[in-house]
This record gives sequence, C-alpha cells and structure tokens, in this order.
Amino acid sequence: FEASLTLHRAGVVSMAAELQDLLYQILDRRHTISAILSGRFNGLSHLHLQEDIQAQLGKLVYPGFLLHTPYIQLRQFPRFLQGIEQRLEKYPLVTQKDREWTGLVRNLEVRYQEKQAYCVRHEQVNEKLDNFRWMLEEFRVSLFAQVLGTRVPVSEKRLQKAWQEIG
Repeated sequence: FEASLTLHRAGVVSMAAELQDLLYQILDRRHTISAILSGRFNGLSHLHLQEDIQAQLGKLVYPGFLLHTPYIQLRQFPRFLQGIEQRLEKYPLVTQKDREWTGLVRNLEVRYQEKQAYCVRHEQVNEKLDNFRWMLEEFRVSLFAQVLGTRVPVSEKRLQKAWQEIG
C-alpha cells in the first residue's frame, strides 16, 4: 500500500477532483430529472414513465454507487442522465413509442435481474452479465436519446446475442 501510494501520490488529488466534478454533475442531473418528473409528469397518465425512470435512477444513483460502479461506467453517468432528460423532453411527442421502448427494455431487464439474483444466491461473478447490464443503459440512450450516441454499438439484436453468450 505504502509503495503504491508513494508511486501514485501525485495522481490522487487530481483523481479526487475529477470524482468530485463527476459526482456534482451526476447529482445535479439527478435533481433536475426528479424536479421535471414531479412537475410536468406528475399524474396517473404518466405513471409508466415515472416508474421506469425512477427504477432506472435507483439502479444508477443509490447509496454507495460510487464504490460499486466501475469507473469507466461512472464516467458515462452524465450521458445516461442526459438521456433521461432528453427522453422527458421528447415524451409528449412520442408517448406511444416510449411505451413500446419501455416494454422492450423492461423485458430485457427482467431477464438480467433474474440472472443477477441467481448469481448472487450462488455467489457467482459473471463478467458478461455485468457487461449486459451496461449495454442495457447504452440501449436506453440509443432508444430515447439517440443523438447522444453510445459508448459501444448496441441494438436489440446485439443484446440478444450477448444474452445467449451469458447462458
């Protein structure tokens, strides 16, 4: 530990500053999304939208997420959250399409959650399953905020192929 600290001491402060900036961006966007949801989309007619976005936010930003999220993925959070904001902007114009896409993502997420629960119960680590989880976030961006682009190529077909590889 001491040797590693000595070797990387100069980078610790800059990494901490970068994490601080990233955390601020994440929490700021999270707050903005919550405000939009409780303002413009507060009502039974938007319940599916509220539930889906709240569930997504709960999987991204939760107590301890900084410790449990790989750094490469954590750096994507501002874009994931911006994708939610863009989804909310476009929602009134594409309500039916949004419902279809939500159903598609939900089906994929249910499979993921069941397999993840199985892995937890059996104390298994499955790197391909973790990759699938982040592909789902990228897929959401590709559906709801395509203009933002994705970090990796993703589509329903690619997700199905990735799922087959998980087994």
